[in-house]
Amino acid sequence: MKNNIIKYIFVNILLLSIPQGLWSADGDEFSIVSEEGIEIHFQVISEENKTCKTRDFSVNNEPCVSKDAWGITIPAFANGYKVIGIGTKSFYQCYNMYWAVIPNTVENIEFAAFEWCRYLYRINLPSSIENIGNSAFEFTGLFCVTFPESIKSIGEDAFRGCSNLTFIRVKGKEKISAAQSSFNSSNNALLVVPSGMKSTYASAPGWQNFSHITEEKQLSWNYNEDYITLKADYDDARIVYTENGSDPYTTGSNKYAGNELKFHASNNVKAISYLIDKEYFAVFDSVPESIRSLYNGSKFVSNTKEGVSMTFQIINENDKTCRVYENCIDTTTQGAITIPSRVNGYEVISIYKEAFSSCKKITTVSIPETVRSIGEYAFEGCESLKSTNIPNQVKVINEASFWGTGLESVVMPNSIVSIEGYAFGHCTKLSVVNLSSALESIGYAAFSGCERISVIDIPNQVNYIGNCAFLGCSQLESVILPEALENIGYATFANCQKLHYLNVPDRVKSIGSMAFNGCEGLQSITLSKSLISIEYGAFAYCSNLSSIALPNGFENIGMFSFYGCAKLKSIDFPQTLETIGSSAFYDCI
Repeated sequence: MKNNIIKYIFVNILLLSIPQGLWSADGDEFSIVSEEGIEIHFQVISEENKTCKTRDFSVNNEPCVSKDAWGITIPAFANGYKVIGIGTKSFYQCYNMYWAVIPNTVENIEFAAFEWCRYLYRINLPSSIENIGNSAFEFTGLFCVTFPESIKSIGEDAFRGCSNLTFIRVKGKEKISAAQSSFNSSNNALLVVPSGMKSTYASAPGWQNFSHITEEKQLSWNYNEDYITLKADYDDARIVYTENGSDPYTTGSNKYAGNELKFHASNNVKAISYLIDKEYFAVFDSVPESIRSLYNGSKFVSNTKEGVSMTFQIINENDKTCRVYENCIDTTTQGAITIPSRVNGYEVISIYKEAFSSCKKITTVSIPETVRSIGEYAFEGCESLKSTNIPNQVKVINEASFWGTGLESVVMPNSIVSIEGYAFGHCTKLSVVNLSSALESIGYAAFSGCERISVIDIPNQVNYIGNCAFLGCSQLESVILPEALENIGYATFANCQKLHYLNVPDRVKSIGSMAFNGCEGLQSITLSKSLISIEYGAFAYCSNLSSIALPNGFENIGMFSFYGCAKLKSIDFPQTLETIGSSAFYDCI
């Protein structure tokens, strides 16, 4: 598994430790620096057992990491101590954090550990976890949670106020003890339990309030000629899957099929299928190794014109096609790279996932026009990569393909129809983006953290912009939203501090939670005539917003919607308004 800072399932990343001396007493504090360059503070639990946890908030009245941290990989061991706990309020109010990786050594997540991490959308619960404390994930942005077999108890208000939580999966055969208030405000999520356990959970404290509980069943599959076929053996089923090893339903990398899915054996597919009306639900975690081992595309090595040794893999012997393979070059390679269009008699038609991931010293990459696809995480972490080209046959910019690169500008060919999740996330030097005229969708956090982009013109036919798509684009002053757009999702433009005006297209019916949270430069906004709802915290801390007019037909103002809008002096309420959430106008003039 490659080292990257987005995949939440990656739990065994090596961390760079900075020794702080020999700590010999229980409760003593020390710190290390993570692979992401973030200082993490720990405290010793037992010197005798060499165990520790992330530091309690109460030690210094601050979280164990900087509140500016976007994401964190917590190590399994730190300075020789085994990390077995996430301390009380360890990440409390880390507002900018939107992912965290917990190692498979942690047994307990303590009180309010991640409380008010309002952008935290993704977290893994490893198979070592036994207890989740009170308020541990209260008021976070989580979409999906899978409880491993090891979980024994979930505390009061642990997932209270997680209004985005839509999918909860329980893996163990033993019922998890939950408090009556564990899932307050999250009871509309789909709860999937093991076969034969529905009635148990339907009557159990803390679980019986879920309105949608269904049992997990099995998907059938077969292998033939390098392809695997998944099939849900019932009509009208829908399969939701990812091709990068992440769990479906976590965010923007989802793909969809009917009741049958065929994919190449080399793909890292995870899939679920459902038919709620008939109480049917199936989960296919990943391709069994016994099946994957049947596939073995031959690999070979050839030199580029710069003399760099590069690994390729044959795709089809009959068609004489191949692809640039994962980890294709040494990560210490420097300078320019030219990918050949043909090598050893094979046409190069694809760049496989993680092909150049973490090659921090390459500066330019020339991609031949024969290439039809660029895989997930292909150039992730290539921080010195200033320029590359996207061939005209490429239709999709896959998940995190260019995450964290040094790209300064991107010109997309008009063949591109989709930009997947994280595709250009955290490209902090990216200032110019020309989107494809054929573009239809922009995935989750696709441009999050691109702090130098000032203008973005989104083509009119784009009908989907994922959650957090432009989160933290702090220099973004102007954006033209497409006419086909129907919803603005969770934290889509949050913390775009220089965005001063916005026109919401007339098809938009809902503005999601935190959508424009922290857009302190926003002075005026023209709302859609079709708008029905403004969700939780959508315009919170828009401190320069002075007025807003809600259209006729508007119904709902969510909790904290205009919280902290200190200059908001006037708002027009239509007669159709039904609800105003608590603290919706707190600290407004």
